[in-house]
Amino acid sequence: MTADKIKKFELRIENICFSFFFIYCFFGIFGFGNDVDTYLMLRAGQDLILNFEYYPSRFQGALIPEIIIGALSIIGNYYLSNFFSALLGSLTLYYFYKILKNNDYIKNKKDIFFIIFFIGFNPHYIIASSSSHDYIYSLFL
Repeated sequence: MTADKIKKFELRIENICFSFFFIYCFFGIFGFGNDVDTYLMLRAGQDLILNFEYYPSRFQGALIPEIIIGALSIIGNYYLSNFFSALLGSLTLYYFYKILKNNDYIKNKKDIFFIIFFIGFNPHYIIASSSSHDYIYSLFL
């Protein structure tokens, strides 16, 4: 591929990741999420911030996502918390593209486009990217 084609291809990938961001934001306007652990994470993060008491949401806990989700839910309810998850979900796709771009095992670089597209539209990935849970935090970090 020439340098001009590579630049156009990267712009297309960036536009797709940006589009996924809006899709995830749309699904995020319906509430915190559908997992019981989401509300345990909210409680753990909010208790730590407001009362300076930490009770892990699960056996192992997830301190960083609990603090972020708890703080964002205090500031902007589920809108801000899910917005941040959507941002992490779309950035994860973009960074995954950056990793695949430098992979020598993928001969046809246009296959990367389809990989990113199918991961972004995977129902499990959509749920993780549009709800306040630690799955997308783990993928991003």
